[in-house]
Amino acid sequence: MNARDMAAAAGLPPMLTYDIPETCKYTGLTSRTLYEEVRAGRLRAIVPRGRTKGYRIKPEDVDRWVRENTVGQD
Repeated sequence: MNARDMAAAAGLPPMLTYDIPETCKYTGLTSRTLYEEVRAGRLRAIVPRGRTKGYRIKPEDVDRWVRENTVGQD
């Protein structure tokens, strides 16, 4: 199941990006984990132009992060 499918299963509408609480809802991760991964450069996030805070994360970037950080795959 990819991130877009997980977001839909969590009851979220289809969107290009999701904020941290929405991403927590469909991934089951804590906001602390997401912020740490963004700050470490392992999870891509954007801050909309004209804003100084409020990360937005693309579902495709969650999929990439999962692929790159999953151990034990063949």
